[in-house]
Amino acid sequence: MELIQRIGRIGYWEYDPEQKSMSLADLSLDLLAFIVGRSLNAGRPFMDALCDVERNRLQNALDQAVAKRLPLNIELKLAGGDDELSFIVVRGTPVEVDQGSLRFAGTFQDITREKHREAEHERVITQLQALLDALPQGVSVIDKDLRLILWNQRFHEILGFPQSMVFRHARFEDFIRHNAVRGDYGPGDSEEQVQAIISRAREFLPHRFERQLTDGRTVQVEGFPFTSGGEISGFVTTYTDITDQKRTEEQLTRQRDVMKSVIDNFPGGISLCDADLRFTTYNDQFMELLDFPPALFAKGWVDFEDLVRFNVNRGEYGPGNAEEQVQAVIARARNFQAHRMERGRPNGRWLEIRGTPIASGGFVSSYIDITERKRIEAELVHSKESAEARREQVANLLDHSGQGFLSFGSDLVVEAECSRACETMLGRSPAGRNAAAVFFHKDSAKLDLFCTTISAVLAESDSCIRESMLSLLPKEIQHDEVLLKAEYKILDNGKFMVVLTDITAERRMAAMLDSERRRLELIVMAVSDSRNFFEIINGFRAFLTQELPHLIEQTAAPRILAKELYREIHTYKGLLNQFCFPSTPGALHDIESGLSAALSLGDSLTAQKIADLVSPEALKAPFDTDLSILSAALGEEFLAHGESFVLSERQALQLEKLAARLLRGENIDTSVAEIRRLLNEVGTLRKVSFRNALMGFDGLVRQAAERTEKDVAPIVVIGGADVWIDPHAYRPFLRSLVHVFRNAVVHGIETPETRWEAQKDEAGTITCRVAVEGNAIKLSISDDGGGIDFVALRQCAAAAGIYGARDVLTVPDDEIARLIFRDNISTQQGVTELAGRGVGLAAVLAETKKIGGEVVVNTVAGQGTEFLINLPLQQSDLSETLQACLTVS
Repeated sequence: MELIQRIGRIGYWEYDPEQKSMSLADLSLDLLAFIVGRSLNAGRPFMDALCDVERNRLQNALDQAVAKRLPLNIELKLAGGDDELSFIVVRGTPVEVDQGSLRFAGTFQDITREKHREAEHERVITQLQALLDALPQGVSVIDKDLRLILWNQRFHEILGFPQSMVFRHARFEDFIRHNAVRGDYGPGDSEEQVQAIISRAREFLPHRFERQLTDGRTVQVEGFPFTSGGEISGFVTTYTDITDQKRTEEQLTRQRDVMKSVIDNFPGGISLCDADLRFTTYNDQFMELLDFPPALFAKGWVDFEDLVRFNVNRGEYGPGNAEEQVQAVIARARNFQAHRMERGRPNGRWLEIRGTPIASGGFVSSYIDITERKRIEAELVHSKESAEARREQVANLLDHSGQGFLSFGSDLVVEAECSRACETMLGRSPAGRNAAAVFFHKDSAKLDLFCTTISAVLAESDSCIRESMLSLLPKEIQHDEVLLKAEYKILDNGKFMVVLTDITAERRMAAMLDSERRRLELIVMAVSDSRNFFEIINGFRAFLTQELPHLIEQTAAPRILAKELYREIHTYKGLLNQFCFPSTPGALHDIESGLSAALSLGDSLTAQKIADLVSPEALKAPFDTDLSILSAALGEEFLAHGESFVLSERQALQLEKLAARLLRGENIDTSVAEIRRLLNEVGTLRKVSFRNALMGFDGLVRQAAERTEKDVAPIVVIGGADVWIDPHAYRPFLRSLVHVFRNAVVHGIETPETRWEAQKDEAGTITCRVAVEGNAIKLSISDDGGGIDFVALRQCAAAAGIYGARDVLTVPDDEIARLIFRDNISTQQGVTELAGRGVGLAAVLAETKKIGGEVVVNTVAGQGTEFLINLPLQQSDLSETLQACLTVS
């Protein structure tokens, strides 16, 4: 026992309530004296070891324990012999002795070391808290039980938590629930969101992502687990407000987009050569004007020396020693000096080349085709020999060219010399009149733009900038019933020349041909594929008269309603385009654009705004107009009869015989082969084979291939001829497949040139495979295109905020590939009637799930993409009954 006392630094005491005296054994008295650091009064050892305050605390505690017969437990601070404090914990319990008298017995233990350790720990925590409060980021430290143990003031400020929520050992779950309730994690069940995040947090994995707060700010969240004793003890999370950084990034992106737009729309070639003399940026005009083959730029860039050597080898710089020419051009380029030159190419084309050095190294060069200008200049030089002869020749040339030529100076007054065609095109001679008023007398906005641009061009000395400004002027001029193409040129004398071409007849003819082509295509496709045609128009009618009003009247959240309508309208646009409807797809495209803009309104989007955008009446008018084309060409009965089923003469005779026997009351033996075959044929009469359903998309594929200028072979379908399905059960799913086939052409299959370079057949292929396994239909739709563009898809994911800009680079490809099934995710640059909305494949996923199916996508770069769709094999009640009867018999 003595050994235990020494090792545990524990002493024993007894207390007599009547005498109010406390006694200690010698060993315990020695221990207490050792703790205090001085000798003690043996009669009152505890009281002698305590200061007045602690002495009173002990006495009061003893009195209460005695009075209430309760255990005693109290920590006391001892009055030592030096400045260092000592601490003990005193514990005791009442003990009854003879004749009911009460005494107390207990222990005291030296806890000085523990108290000093606590004080040191508190000091460290205080220093750490000061360090955290000095950080610009918000910081939180969560222990392994997911409770808050440290935080700083920025944690409050950035995440906006109430002060009452933030305290030591506050639950991580409460913070997450607060965020979910106020909408930080977007729409959805808040409790499901909380549990999902808690589940991830318990994995204690490093994480980094960006989160959009409800007030519009963007916060970057980074979490790192920490260990103690080799085990995970929690994680430290930092919160950085990157709103300004994101705005800067967006501004840079916009600036890059503007620069790309400027380069792509520059009225000539343009290239950027960096400090290492490599061409890294250029436009199509650069390639075209200089006749460079695409293979030369296969890497996306090309060395300046390689281009120069290519030019030398084809005689671009004239006769001479090839190597000397190469070295001379490279030596001039390394000077990085501003330069301007005119160069005649071997093919007769003249280029004006301007080079402007870049401060950081390299230069930007522009290439303007001045062939026409050089021709005119040559004519002008020649005309100086005989001014009168020149005037007559030029006048004769202009008058009989079929184009209008006129010129004006800084005062905008058209000069007297202009071609006769101007008078015909403009209704009167423009000579002596203000050019702006002549061209745009009915359009004040364009008139002001014309005057402002001409003034700015005259004030600008750089010819490249002048040409860029002129490119902003309207390219077409509508003058009463005449449509004119306008080309603007600035002459060396500071005047302007405008070349007018009457393109009225050309445009009318093109519009008429296009309208007639679509009309004929509509008629032919409606007749040749009447079954699919009537399924689509009947479905669209039902959408206009039933589904659309029902959706609008629902109480669903406006964003959910808008997305649902977006998918439906996008699907019907593709289906009606498939049958070459002239008007309705355009109307649907306009509604899509309106819904896209509405979805950006956020919380201000209302169901009424959606109803105003998606009006059944607004769609019915173009739909009826399109159908009237068929009525006029095929007669009213074509649309009135709708979808029909054809019986062979043999089937009709057999049905007549069967009907007669049934009317006579005869029993029918369905085991007879002839009757059994007839019933089987009738059972599939209304059905469609899966093969034929897929082949119906071949017209859509051809149409999309024509519009994208690609070669695509007819669809190949393997299997499915004996897989008969109820078209009504699978109709929404089959309709959604329009997006799979169209995407295969638009996004998957490459241009003939690209396929040739990749050593593929110039015509791409789309292959479908159908098989039945048990009660499931296995459908595969694959193309042999370039596969999913993961770089572009990752950029879309980062731009949409699904992943952080860095995190998205580490996400596996198969997980990235699944993003194509999400709304508003598209790698297409810009929106067309074919693609770019980012909702098509989301519709495929939605319709597949509605019938209990599932869809996955596999892709291999350069080889193609495959959609694997698993569908339940569904039959109508009547079909099942018929099949059962035939099986039994």
